[in-house]
Amino acid sequence: MRSVRMAGFIVACVLAAGTALATGMLVPTDEKLPPLAVKYLRVGTVIKDGVATTKVEQSFLNSTSRQLEADFVFPLPADAAIKELAMYIDGKRTQAELLDAPAARRIYEDIVRRSRDPALLEAMGGTLYRLRIFPVPANGEQRIDLEYSQALSYDGGLFRYVYPVKIGDRFSTTTEDFALSAMIEASRPITSVYSPSHTVSIDREGERKATVGFEQDRAPLNKDFVLYYAVGDKAFGLNMLAHRPSSEGGSFMLLISPQRDVDRNKIVRKDVVFVLDTSGSMSGDKIEQARRALTFCVNSLNEGDRFNIIQFATTVNAYRNALVEVSADAIKAARDYIAGLEATGGTDINSALAKALEMKPAETTRPFMVVFLTDGKPTIGETDNATILENVGAKNSTAVRLFVFGVGYDVNTHLLDRLAQDNGGVSEYVDPAEDIEVKVSGFYAKASNPVLTNVALVFGDGVRVYDLCPSTMPDLFEGVPLQVFGRYGGTGDVAITLTGEINGEKVSHTYETTFPAEEEENEFVARLWATRRVAALLDEIRLHGENEELVDSIKKLARGYGIVTPYTSYLIVEDSELERAGIRRSYADGSVRRETNRVWGSRTREEAPRGDLGMSDAADEAPTFDYDEKAGAGGPADGHSMETVVDAEIDATVRDVGAHATGKEAVDISRALDTWRKADVDGAGWAVRNIEQRNFYNVDGTWIDGGLRGGLPSLKIKFGSDAYFALLTWRPGLKPFLALGDRLVLVVEDHVLLIGNEGEETLTKEAFEAFLTSTDSD
Repeated sequence: MRSVRMAGFIVACVLAAGTALATGMLVPTDEKLPPLAVKYLRVGTVIKDGVATTKVEQSFLNSTSRQLEADFVFPLPADAAIKELAMYIDGKRTQAELLDAPAARRIYEDIVRRSRDPALLEAMGGTLYRLRIFPVPANGEQRIDLEYSQALSYDGGLFRYVYPVKIGDRFSTTTEDFALSAMIEASRPITSVYSPSHTVSIDREGERKATVGFEQDRAPLNKDFVLYYAVGDKAFGLNMLAHRPSSEGGSFMLLISPQRDVDRNKIVRKDVVFVLDTSGSMSGDKIEQARRALTFCVNSLNEGDRFNIIQFATTVNAYRNALVEVSADAIKAARDYIAGLEATGGTDINSALAKALEMKPAETTRPFMVVFLTDGKPTIGETDNATILENVGAKNSTAVRLFVFGVGYDVNTHLLDRLAQDNGGVSEYVDPAEDIEVKVSGFYAKASNPVLTNVALVFGDGVRVYDLCPSTMPDLFEGVPLQVFGRYGGTGDVAITLTGEINGEKVSHTYETTFPAEEEENEFVARLWATRRVAALLDEIRLHGENEELVDSIKKLARGYGIVTPYTSYLIVEDSELERAGIRRSYADGSVRRETNRVWGSRTREEAPRGDLGMSDAADEAPTFDYDEKAGAGGPADGHSMETVVDAEIDATVRDVGAHATGKEAVDISRALDTWRKADVDGAGWAVRNIEQRNFYNVDGTWIDGGLRGGLPSLKIKFGSDAYFALLTWRPGLKPFLALGDRLVLVVEDHVLLIGNEGEETLTKEAFEAFLTSTDSD
C-alpha cells in the first residue's frame, strides 16, 4: 500500500503590489526538476446574482521514470472560500486537509529562482495555498480537483469574474485542452456579456440566463480569463469601463446592449433590396449557394417590412418595379423567382446599385438597406471605380445602409470596402471554399431586426470626448451588443444620452456614469481603443491614399501602445547602440542587417495570412542576440531614446497598404483591418509588450525598455538573487516590469537596471537609493 503524505498550508502573500493571479502549479521537491506540464485544465462556473461557484479539474504529467514528491501551489482571490480540494491516488479520490502556515513569500521566491521564470511574479497576489503530494506516479499523471466560491466585484454596473489562468511563460501550454464554461443566472435581465481576455461563445436562454464557453487544444495559459456581465431593465443597457493612469487623458469603452426578445411592435419596420450578381462567373455551386442565402433572407423578413430583388449581369433586372409588402403570398412568389435565377453574362455593378437606390421612396422614415453580393469586378457599363463611388454617393443622399459581400478573390476590395464604409454598412468576404449561404444568412440573422436607427450619443458637460471608434454610430439590432471606444478629458459624474428612432418616432435614454480622474485598472480598454484607432487610420490610407499626418498618427499610437504596424518594427537599432545596452548581436555571416517585424497583431508571421497588411518575407535569416555581461550599459547614442529608432525601413510594397486591390492578398488585408476595427479581445504581441504605456522590445529573449537612452547610470542585478527580490519590497510598482523576463533592461528614475545572469546578489536599501541619485554613467 503506497504511503500518502499530505500537509497543507494556507498562507497570505506578503508582496504589497498587484492582484494578478495564477492557476495551480505542481512543483517537484527535487530542485533539479521544473514544474510539471499541465495536461488539461477544465473549469466550470455557476454565477447566480453576483456569487460564483467554480469547480476545477486539472491534470499534470510526470514525464520522468520515477515517482515524485511535489507541492501543488495555487493562489485564489482574497475573498474566495474553498469548498473542496481533492486529489486522485491510484485512481481513488482523496480529500486534502489544509492547515495554516506563513510561507508565501519563501515559496514563490524558491519557485521563481528554480524555474527562472519571472512571469510567476504576477502570481504574487490574493491568497496562496500549498498541498504536498506523494507519490506522483512515474510516467503518469496527477489529477487534482478544486471547488471554491466568491462574491464578484461590482463596478460601473458590471459584475467582474476572473479565473486565474496565467502561470509562468516557460510552462504555459496545456498538452491537451483548456476548457471553461460559465453559466450566468440573474434575477434581472442580463443586458451584456463580454470577455476582454478570450474569444468566447455566448448562448442565451431567455433574458435571465446565459452560458459562456471557451475551449482550445494545446492552449497557452498566458493570461487570466476575465468576464464581465451587466443586468438591467432598460430597453438598451449602457455600461462603461474606463482606464486613466494619469491626468493626461483617459480611455473608455461603452457596452450598449439592446434587449433580447423585443416586443414585435418595437421592431423597426424596414425596406430591403437584395442585389445579386448573376454573371457567368457565379455559375455552379456559387449560384446554388446564393439562391439558398437569398431564400433565407426573404424568409426572415418581418410583417410590415417591404422588399425587392435585383439580379444583375450584362443587364439589370428587378423582381418587381417597386417595393413589395411582406405577406405569405409575396414570400412564396419571391422564393419561386429566386429558384429560377441563372448565372450568365458580365458584371454591371454601377447600374445595379443605381437601380437599388432609386427604389427608396422619396418620403419615408423607414431604414433602407441594400444587401449587395458580387463575385467580380465591374466589366459592363461604368467600370471606373472612382466614378462608381461618386455615382452611388450622389444617389444615396438619404442614409441608405449598404452591406456588401465579396465572393472569391476576383473582387476589387478597395471598391467594395469604400461602398460599404461610405454608405453606413460593412463589407464581408467569402472564400472560394466557403459556403455563401452560411456567410450571408449568418449576417442577416443579426441584422434582420433593427430596434433603433439613426443612433447618436450625447455626452453631458464635464468631459470632452474624442476619437470615438466607430466614429459614426451604426443601427442597433435586437440582441446584438455594440462596443464604443474613445478618449476623454475632464472628470466627474456625467450623463450619457442614447438617441435614435423607432418606426419614425424619436426616442432617448439617459444614463448616469462617472469618468474617473484616475483608474489603474482596465488597461485593456486603452489598448483596444488604440488598436481600433490604428485600423481606422490604416483604412483611410488604404482607401484614400497616404499622407504624412496619417502616418505620424499611426506611428505615435504604435509607440504608445505597443502595436505592430506596417510603419513600425519591434526594434530597429544599430549594433553599437545595442552593445552599449549590454546586448551583443551576431549573424551567421557576420553581416549587419535590419529586419521588419514578424508579427501582425499577436500572431507570428507563420500564423498570419500572407496578405496581412502586406507583411514582407524579407530577412528570413533572423539575427541572434547574446546578453553580454561585460559590455557597457549606456544605451543608444546620447540624446536618442529607443523610441526614436523604432521606425522600420520597409520597402514601398510593404508600406503601401493600398497596393493590393484584388486577389487573395487584398482580401486578407481587408479582413485583417476588419479584425482590428472590431477588436474586443486584448491580445498583446510577443515581440512588443506595452506595460503602463511603456513599450518593451524582445530581442531574442532580452526585454529592452523603449525609454532607454544614452548616458544613464546603470546597475547590474542577478536574477533570482536576494537583491532581485528586495527590489519588489522597495519598489513594489516594478513587479509588472520584472515579470517580463530574466533578462531585462529597465529604466527606473533615469537610471538603468540590468537584470541577468551576473550582477549584485545582495543589496541594501541605502545603496539602492544612492544609486538612484547618482550621476556616474560608467
